[in-house]
Amino acid sequence: MLPQITSHLPSSTVHSRLLLVSGIITAPSASGDLWVTAHNYSFPAQSFPVRVSAFKALLHLSPGDNSITLDFRPSSSPGVSQKSVFDVTYVPLLQNPPLHLAIIVGSDSPLRYDDVPNPAEPATLDTAIKKLRMAAYLWQAYTGAEMNAQGFGHRTFRLNEAWMPDTLSKVDSPRRSTARVTVLHSKYSVAHIRDPDRAQQNKNGKAASSLFDIALEAIRESPELRPGFGEKTHVAALFLDSTWDRARSLITGHAALGSQNVDGIALAIFGSHTLFAWPSYLEAVVPAFNDTRPVDTKYCAIDVEGKTYHMAANVGIGAMMHETGHLLGCPHQSSGVMLRDYTRLSRSFTALVPSSLPGPANECHWHRLDCLRFMRHPCLALPSDPPQIAGCINVLPVPTGLLVTCPAPIMLIEFRNKGSEIASSTIEPPRNQSSLVIPHAQLNNDCKLTLFSASPLVHERNIDSSAQLLRNCSRSDPALGTVFRTPLLGDGKGTFMRTLLPYPVSCIRVFSGTALDGIEFFTPDGRSALFGKRGGSPWDMPLLQGEQLVGLATRCGAWVDALSLVLDRRRSEFIGGNGGGVAEAIVPAGARIVAVVGEVAQWVMGIGFEYVFEQHTVVGPPPVPPRP
Repeated sequence: MLPQITSHLPSSTVHSRLLLVSGIITAPSASGDLWVTAHNYSFPAQSFPVRVSAFKALLHLSPGDNSITLDFRPSSSPGVSQKSVFDVTYVPLLQNPPLHLAIIVGSDSPLRYDDVPNPAEPATLDTAIKKLRMAAYLWQAYTGAEMNAQGFGHRTFRLNEAWMPDTLSKVDSPRRSTARVTVLHSKYSVAHIRDPDRAQQNKNGKAASSLFDIALEAIRESPELRPGFGEKTHVAALFLDSTWDRARSLITGHAALGSQNVDGIALAIFGSHTLFAWPSYLEAVVPAFNDTRPVDTKYCAIDVEGKTYHMAANVGIGAMMHETGHLLGCPHQSSGVMLRDYTRLSRSFTALVPSSLPGPANECHWHRLDCLRFMRHPCLALPSDPPQIAGCINVLPVPTGLLVTCPAPIMLIEFRNKGSEIASSTIEPPRNQSSLVIPHAQLNNDCKLTLFSASPLVHERNIDSSAQLLRNCSRSDPALGTVFRTPLLGDGKGTFMRTLLPYPVSCIRVFSGTALDGIEFFTPDGRSALFGKRGGSPWDMPLLQGEQLVGLATRCGAWVDALSLVLDRRRSEFIGGNGGGVAEAIVPAGARIVAVVGEVAQWVMGIGFEYVFEQHTVVGPPPVPPRP
């Protein structure tokens, strides 16, 4: 009858203060309680239910090596105790950017949240801080368990912690490294925050997303949370002044929203309307998820689903984690946290749940596509991750479909039908594969593509229409046959220009100032062909015997700021201005560039190549010459 943890191997290294584990009792149909004693008694002992020989538990860890004692006490044999020890190492990843927790209060806030009269705990700001802290540690533990179960290692986000009085246990509150909750005092009044027009559930509301802007403003005014120049901050924020407007049947001062980047701020917001049901400390987690009392709607309300305290806990904690998923870059999914499966979130934390819990008996999960996004997010990085590689994802038409190449491994390609947020199909290449061809068969139905690299330094690539890309990037030529075109680098519009390359090219001259003006190609006998204009200052790159132009790299945005010539054996430095983001167009191996194309106005607004394949050519990834 010994307790055994089955979700994690002994002597694992993990990165969350609370470790969510699953396990068994080595005896059939055993029920009772599992008592967990922390390493060196550094945290009060905790009890978790065992049902039908299965248990789930939250192990409190201290940084470093931990020997956790598991003590099973069967309900059928009072006084009997069966113990085992589980060794685990906790390493906080202080190098990762943290998730900050915040509570936003109005300028004249009473500093209280909705609850019934004479609640078990005072409905004050101090209690709200405890509840948000506890919920965030549940999100962290849950994410680590989910990533580990799906084969991605014990990977989770770090909370912004400080050495301060800890509230994670009801029994004691000594100083520990615990999650800091920043209180943000908005300049707006409670009446302004509670304006029904701002309530997300108000179908006739005229400012349904304005609470998000109020939160952004409060963060930008906070010296603790506002991002520095070129930095990014991640914040999960709770509006304390949310309230149930019984007369309107509306929760005001609440919106459930999340975004991964608004001027350097990744933000999730939520209301305080379900705080009355959230646990304040670890001893209250299992009771909160099993509290079947009906919610008194004279004083409190649940967002959409359920009428009991345990449903308020599931929906509130789960829905705010859903918005934190948006903060971390997750869209809505076909199932899991990013749908609304968090109504049964409690099944992931305890073997004992009410029989009235809705939905199927299985647990709520982070969708695999969410987990793949987490794999490349800097907040969830592991020391064992491979070195990060910068660059961009290139998508080029080839005779058999679309060739995708990247300097780092390609992790995921998602296909979406027009108008749908949920992926209809995906491609997960084998690990460390940096090129592949998407065949025409997968592109027959016009779809939106989203492409991800394993490296967080490579931005995701979005293609709004596969049909439009294929249509715009190929043409038929009487002399050359099918001519393919790279997508243009640079988003500006001007006059379309096509310049055929002379043969052989012996020198390439780049004209530029603060932007790219033009490119001229010369042959040994003095012939030349110009793309763009001869403006700015000229810069020459003579070609060696047998060298060929295979592509170019740009710094571009609304126009082309600078250009780097890519030859089959080397590449030049960037010539031109310093603005824009880096993007490349390098033709596939086996292809021959026949023309430079693009949009030209006062300077070059967009640039690309046209290329052809010789018959019987084997299409492959483009050559990658060394960088200067």
